[in-house]
Amino acid sequence: MRHLSIDILKVTAAFFVVFIHLDILRELNTTVSHLLVNGIFRLSVPLFLIITGYFFTRIETGKDFIKWISRMLILYVVWSIIYLPFWLGKAGVVTTLINIFNGYYALWYITGVILAGCLLYLLMGKPASTLIILSMILYISGTLLQYAANLNVFSGIISKVLAFTPSHRNFLFDCLPFMIIGLLIRRAGISNVKNYGLPIVASAFALLIAESYLNLKLFGADKQLDMMFSLLLISPLLFTYIMKIDILGKYKHLSSFATAVYLIHPAIIFIGQDYVYDDKLSALRYLFVIGVLVPVSYVLVKLNSKVKYLL
Repeated sequence: MRHLSIDILKVTAAFFVVFIHLDILRELNTTVSHLLVNGIFRLSVPLFLIITGYFFTRIETGKDFIKWISRMLILYVVWSIIYLPFWLGKAGVVTTLINIFNGYYALWYITGVILAGCLLYLLMGKPASTLIILSMILYISGTLLQYAANLNVFSGIISKVLAFTPSHRNFLFDCLPFMIIGLLIRRAGISNVKNYGLPIVASAFALLIAESYLNLKLFGADKQLDMMFSLLLISPLLFTYIMKIDILGKYKHLSSFATAVYLIHPAIIFIGQDYVYDDKLSALRYLFVIGVLVPVSYVLVKLNSKVKYLL
């Protein structure tokens, strides 16, 4: 039997990303949609990163690190090639360079993890207190930059730079802090990490929703919010709470299924928008995207057992 808690959490996080990109419920209620898309569902990336950091402890030697980074680079190259038809020839020079080096659409996550992983490998020997302080400083700094951009605190070139999403949602301000948290949780041992219980987790959720609602009032429904202060609290609380729930099962490929969902869903959304429905907020998008995404992701899992480095 296999402990499936972390796999189920990863699948849930993957579908959170799908719902963000579908702009779920936007056509019905902008407030509810905002609280989901720019609130609860924003837990997805921090949870993915914490999980990545949690398993990063397996990297103990330089040989382990080379193997890990090689696998990540191959994964990035493979999926960058898969997504080439969606943007090649349609983008200018600057956008092309961004797509290649930062990652097209959801592929930014892979480049972020690669670069953050390089830093984390160098920092692994540092005391836990140092890593905690570093992660807090970095994430809060990145979040402040995002808020400064949304509030138009600066003008001119500084404003344009801050409005550029990778200026804050990147390997340093977003990926590294949560990977550090995952590493520290694993290093401490999940059994030794205090379980604060459902009331505390629920309170942290309420704080996340409150911050999301405040952002709605401050910035309106059209501002994207990748980073929020409350995510730094709720993400590790939720992760440790779920990890302490014993869910046993025999299925070994849920983690790969989650990766497949994350990597392939943008392509399915783009195909739907171009060939299936005219309105991006058409109710048909739910049926088409989910209906195609699940079986395609399953096929990718099966292919990955034969063609390594696909997931």
